[in-house]
Amino acid sequence: MGVSYATAQDVADRWRPLTSDETSVATVLAADASAVIRARFPGIDGQVDSGAVDPDILKMVVAGMVKRALISPAEGVSQQSETAGPYSHSQTFANPMRNVYLTEADLVLILGYIPTGSSHNFANDTTDCSASYGYVYGW
Repeated sequence: MGVSYATAQDVADRWRPLTSDETSVATVLAADASAVIRARFPGIDGQVDSGAVDPDILKMVVAGMVKRALISPAEGVSQQSETAGPYSHSQTFANPMRNVYLTEADLVLILGYIPTGSSHNFANDTTDCSASYGYVYGW
């Protein structure tokens, strides 16, 4: 397993001071989040070493992944309703396992912005719009 792309202190710097218990959990979650990124993008460590991927982007993404997991309520219940008569009870769960996951925004940060658009032929024909765009980092 490789080194975590972010630390508990990186999470605290981007959010708020962490308790000692939160710091311990954040350290484990940062390692998990880094493993998720490595599983999704095999060879990313080589891309970081070569300078093709900015390590600060990975630090920011991992810190965000950890924060999402930490803000989940400990029991996983994000909403609860109760009615006395004739009895009703409901709960809504939000990430009860405190899983770390990549969002679409995280993927854009890691992969780079992928422009979309159309090609146009201009009357003076001095603009070449035939170039195709790919992922910034070659994935």
